[in-house]
Amino acid sequence: MALRVPPSDVSIRVAQSGDLAAVLVVQQEAILRLAEASYGAKGTAAWARWQTADTSALLNHGGTFFVGEDASGLIAVGGWRPDPQSPTIAWVRAVFVSPRRVRQGVGMRLMAKVEDSAAAAGRMTIRLIASTNARRFYEALEYTALSANEWEVQPGLVLPGMLMEKTMQLSN
Repeated sequence: MALRVPPSDVSIRVAQSGDLAAVLVVQQEAILRLAEASYGAKGTAAWARWQTADTSALLNHGGTFFVGEDASGLIAVGGWRPDPQSPTIAWVRAVFVSPRRVRQGVGMRLMAKVEDSAAAAGRMTIRLIASTNARRFYEALEYTALSANEWEVQPGLVLPGMLMEKTMQLSN
């Protein structure tokens, strides 16, 4: 599958604490509008609530969370966290693209920044839990499915996902 040319009207930068409200808007819109076909209204609503509780910690994680902007404001968010047990593994966290900018190369550009940042920190194995609706996106970025996974977004409500991995190559 050929990847699209990244859009030139989008800039990617490190997220700041003042971005929290806009980050939450992007996440909520993406979950509620793009994942309902995979998880239903109840599942997406629970996921959106769960994601809100997790987001503020992401913004304070040492410059590893990024935002994408165009002339209208924030349109994409995502980052990585170090694996606490391995100095070579990074976990991709909370990658979302505004529904009005999906399939335009924005997510690809954001993920390139996330991957480059993790690799620059010596984290050459990148892992993530892909939501059902995002799995094909990550496969297009050469992530390999390792095993089925799930996460509990509220007591008694578990959503399926897929553990995926990519090994970064050293550049010359």
